[in-house]
Amino acid sequence: MLIAVIADDLTGAADTGVQLVRAGYRTAVAFRGSPLPPDGDMDAVAVETDSRSMPAGFAARRVVEAAHAVRGADVVYKKIDSTLRGPVAAELSAALGATGREKA
Repeated sequence: MLIAVIADDLTGAADTGVQLVRAGYRTAVAFRGSPLPPDGDMDAVAVETDSRSMPAGFAARRVVEAAHAVRGADVVYKKIDSTLRGPVAAELSAALGATGREKA
């Protein structure tokens, strides 16, 4: 099973990645645009989009790019800021659309 995390910043990606490691998952944190580990090397991957301070349309595009990078993941977790900073609605909508999922 592959777990994918799409986070709006590096701190969120790393924080979630640490929790997955603590739970026993082989986890990688990927910077936006960097290559992901080969299939089968990881149980989880956290991708940061660096989109929190962007306008909604730009942020949504970054989330779609990240979702396409982790297509095939069994679980997709969209990490948002704990104080709801950033274009949260646009990012959640983009994540749902890009992954083909109907529920957040």
